[in-house]
Order: sequence, then C-alpha cells, then structure tokens
Amino acid sequence: PVLEKSVPLQVRAQAFLSQDKLDAALGCYRELLKLFPGDKELEAQAAKLTDVLTGEALGNAYRQVASRMSRSQAIDLWKSAPPELATTPEALRAKRPARPDGKPSIVFWCGPSNEMWSPASIAKGVGASEKAVIFLSRELAALGWHVEVYADPPSADIGLDAHGVLWQPHYVWEASDEADVFVGWRQAHPKAAIAQGLGNRCGQRWLWLHDAIVPEYLNHPWTEALTGVFCLTEFHA
Repeated sequence: PVLEKSVPLQVRAQAFLSQDKLDAALGCYRELLKLFPGDKELEAQAAKLTDVLTGEALGNAYRQVASRMSRSQAIDLWKSAPPELATTPEALRAKRPARPDGKPSIVFWCGPSNEMWSPASIAKGVGASEKAVIFLSRELAALGWHVEVYADPPSADIGLDAHGVLWQPHYVWEASDEADVFVGWRQAHPKAAIAQGLGNRCGQRWLWLHDAIVPEYLNHPWTEALTGVFCLTEFHA
C-alpha cells in the first residue's frame, strides 16, 4: 500500500518540477515524508524547495516596493537586498560594476548550460568550447577591452575574475543593455540570443559557431542582424 501511494507522488513531484510548479511539487514531497518520515533525501528536497519558494516570495515583495520608487532608489534598494536575493537579476544588475571609461566593450552571451562553469572550472575540468571563452576573454582584457561573459557561473564566481573579466549569469543581460560588440556563443538557431534581440543595442553582433549546423536555422531573417560569423573550422565555413 505504501508503494502504491508513493510511486504516483514521486512521478507527480517530478512532473511538477519540470513545469516549474514548485508549490505543487513541495506538496508531493510533504506527502511522501508522511509515508517515509525521516528520509534524508526527501527532507533535503523539501527543504530546498522551501528555500526557493521563500526567496521567490521575498523577491516579489522587493519588486513591488521597487516598482513604486524612482530608478535610483530602486537600485539602492536592490543593492541592500539580503543574501537570499543576491543572485536575483535585479540585485546583480544593481551591483554590476560600471564600465571603465575609454575601453571598448565586448559581451560574450553564452546562455544556460547543463552544468555551471567559470574560470574556476579549468582546475576541475571543462569542455574545450568553454575554455575558448575563458582564455579568449582573458586575452581581450589584456589587449585593453572591457569584457563581460554572461553564462552559468556558480554564485561564488560571479563578478570580476583575476583578469578583469566580468562574469554574470546569463539572465542578467537584457535586450536594452548596450555594448560595442555582442557575441552569441553557440547561438546558431532562430530562438537564440541574437534572434531574440539581445544584441539589438550593440554596435556589432557576431555569431560564434561551435556545433553542427542546421542549414535551415541560418537561412532565416534573424541572420540579417548579424555583423558576421566566427567560423572555427573549414566545416563551419
């Protein structure tokens, strides 16, 4: 009887998680804990969801207050936000360092990934395409560029690295943001960064190829916004 009740609850919890219905998923885990009291894995899942939902509620409260403030006041509010909100888009944008004067700016928009990565990942092991971003950003910074990378860095690695490159979560960048050069890393499809207009306010928009190409994706109006394409291989060219 316990298994007959628990299996459907587990399936429903995973389904709710896949749909970002965190409240419903948490309800399933609480019901599972009634069936398996003291189960450490279930307790950890429930605690994690509770923390996320608590943070969302607090974030929404801050957003309501900020909406009634001037822009400068809202920025100050988010700068003083508690640690639970440190990685929200609003807090990270408010704390994003000002760009230095006199330096050309380049943005590498890498987007979400299956696992978090940053310059610290080199010591642990990371893919060649990620290494290319890490090392090229350092070289450009050394040449006098202001470089920003929008990827999936762990929270501990958000901010300026030892080489002066700014690392931010991909969701911090907005279509209204500006830079001299915008590079869409592995964004060769009609629903990717450049097609979404994330580089519209930038002086140049480049596509950085790394993967197999679907010809139909590049035979599409979104490519008209491109300044050019970086081809790393003869295959890509």
